[in-house]
Amino acid sequence: MPEFKTYLVDGKNVSDATLAGRPAVIAFFDTKCPDCRAELPEIEFLYRRLGEHISFLAVTRDEGAPEVMAFWDQNDYTMPLSAEGNRTVYNLFDRGSGSGVPQVYVFDEGGVLIRFFNDKSLLYADEFLTDIVPLVLPDLAEL
Repeated sequence: MPEFKTYLVDGKNVSDATLAGRPAVIAFFDTKCPDCRAELPEIEFLYRRLGEHISFLAVTRDEGAPEVMAFWDQNDYTMPLSAEGNRTVYNLFDRGSGSGVPQVYVFDEGGVLIRFFNDKSLLYADEFLTDIVPLVLPDLAEL
């Protein structure tokens, strides 16, 4: 996981250091992106089900909080959200790949990338529960 620091819409800060020690899912999105709109409900479902065991963070690629908060409220999303309105954090993760959004990174508790999802391979909750949870949370594999 790259070193980063961002602020949630509630004012709290999140960084690679605050996520250390437990698995993490970091999702980059844009509210106008159709694939993002399909994937975000899946991630929200996982957050509600696994949020006490896995850190979740949704980061807008370059939309600011005013634009995103209406979308967040309309869809009843509750996962932590960073909407700084620039690509600073996105660029740290993307590293010029040009793959756009969505991009979802799944890290183990040591910050090692174990899975990457993008518009060619979207994250689906059922596959996450069967394929990824046993890797990052072996004691909860029966979920």
